[in-house]
Amino acid sequence: MTDAEFNRILTCADPKPVKGDPCRPLTEADIDAWPNGNKYAETGSPLASRVRDRILAIDPGTTESGWVLLDRDIVVMSGVMPNADVVSMLAVGSKGPYTLAIEMIASYGMAVGREVFETCVWIGRFKQAWHSPEAVRLVYRRDVKLHLCGSPRAKDANIRQALLDLIGPQGTKKQPGPTYGVKSHAWAALGVAVTAQHQMVEAA
Repeated sequence: MTDAEFNRILTCADPKPVKGDPCRPLTEADIDAWPNGNKYAETGSPLASRVRDRILAIDPGTTESGWVLLDRDIVVMSGVMPNADVVSMLAVGSKGPYTLAIEMIASYGMAVGREVFETCVWIGRFKQAWHSPEAVRLVYRRDVKLHLCGSPRAKDANIRQALLDLIGPQGTKKQPGPTYGVKSHAWAALGVAVTAQHQMVEAA
């Protein structure tokens, strides 16, 4: 996929390919409504559910981060990339009708190392790169574990299996499943996306 195709997906009102028209470009009305986040729902716009259902989620790291674009219950795109590239992606994607969710670090009273503080810096940079920083949802790892596994002691393998059970298998290249292509840190990002969706539905 070229950079132009990638940017097109992130700036489409509907990124799912349709025969003869790969996406509907954003209109001025779409862009005007998006900065307020919940304005779609408040006005009864047909895009109301899309704001809640379409999540661009990030699992931040010290040098690179996992990310996933979840449209309702299907992974549209996912990957792991250097943090500087994630910042650039967010600057492009900020004009799409998405909710941005980022895994947030919490303090549990234990000593932490340099990597934790560096990750916190990147979380701030990701949030600021979004067109509406105050609309960014910060999701704690503990909440992801509780939502998907019902236990704060759940491990990465438990979360991955819960996501496969909830969303569906990866499938194959010829017959891709709902989670096809998700790997590495993108699984953690997917957990953030699913949890953020649930939180938004409960708050609606």
